[in-house]
Amino acid sequence: MLKGGKGKHRGGKAADGGKSSEIIDGYAVSYVPRMTRCGKPNCKKCQTPGGGHGPYWYKIYRTQTGKVVTKYCGKVKPDQKTEAREEVNPVSKETTHVVPNPSGGWDVKKGGSKKATQHFDIKKDAVDRARQISKNKNSELIIHTKNGRIAQKDSHGKDPFPPKG
Repeated sequence: MLKGGKGKHRGGKAADGGKSSEIIDGYAVSYVPRMTRCGKPNCKKCQTPGGGHGPYWYKIYRTQTGKVVTKYCGKVKPDQKTEAREEVNPVSKETTHVVPNPSGGWDVKKGGSKKATQHFDIKKDAVDRARQISKNKNSELIIHTKNGRIAQKDSHGKDPFPPKG
């Protein structure tokens, strides 16, 4: 059950009048287009009634404390943006990392994960295992140095822009 609230977001209704499919902290999320004015005195877009620049899409939701949060999403509606991105980039968003372990050795981690998938004493062994995982998942392999910086990236999938020749 969605939590109630004041105003347009009450009862899980999206600001555009439709049902919102995304929920954050028990509240419905609305995606709203807005026109903005730049403030320049000679701007022809801003001078027309109901005009301005845009539309720009904003994500609106409530936090657990009840505060309304508005975040800029861009010029394209978020669901359209992800559809367009999937067409252009067929490589999965998953990444596999080889990172140094503070206790010594090397860890193979899935991108965004805190826990290691596997631990190795030698970096070469960790890289070999991470490369196998990356190839199986058609994902990107990211190899880090001892100080945590990225040393190398390898894409193991369908490259959307293959080099010529």
